[in-house]
Amino acid sequence: AFGRDNPVEQPFTWEADLFSRYIRPGDAILAVGAGGGRDVLPLLADGHPVTALDIAPMALQALSQRARERGFTVTTVHASIAEAALPPAAFDVVLFSWFCFSYLQGSAERRAALANSESALRLGGRILLSYPYRADSRPPARPAPWIVRSVARLLGGMETEPGDDYNVTGTTLRPSVFFTHPFRPRGLHLPVPRAHR
Repeated sequence: AFGRDNPVEQPFTWEADLFSRYIRPGDAILAVGAGGGRDVLPLLADGHPVTALDIAPMALQALSQRARERGFTVTTVHASIAEAALPPAAFDVVLFSWFCFSYLQGSAERRAALANSESALRLGGRILLSYPYRADSRPPARPAPWIVRSVARLLGGMETEPGDDYNVTGTTLRPSVFFTHPFRPRGLHLPVPRAHR
């Protein structure tokens, strides 16, 4: 059902399945890495109050404009999930958009992001995230060349870490560098749920 009216603005099939299993009618959602709203707009269309968080202000502006054009209201927060000042116990779901959890740099930042997310959840709330999996048999990634690291810093202020996978696309005038940090589930450093403390 998510985004069926506009195929450009819809979750991937596996995301729609995840949403239908873990997002309940009326849930208040914090969308982390919301970008231009590919997964946010269908959630708004389904009647969810959504707060969109992203480190890219231009993406949030585009999302706000697209939401207004469709008659929706979305709250936007320009911040990193690891450092954002979020209201406590305000959300039913913290949704990390497709693979954006793997953009966080290092285990300390990932732990901070999860702890901040957990404190923003109401009792019984859920954190939904996806990440590229690194199997034991997978060879270690080679360090990104200095030119790729420089472009990543220039375009998005991103610093690479050992084991990053990268992909360079675009043109000479409009380059794009896409990084992910694949890791095993134990690398998630999940916080201890409140009920078990």
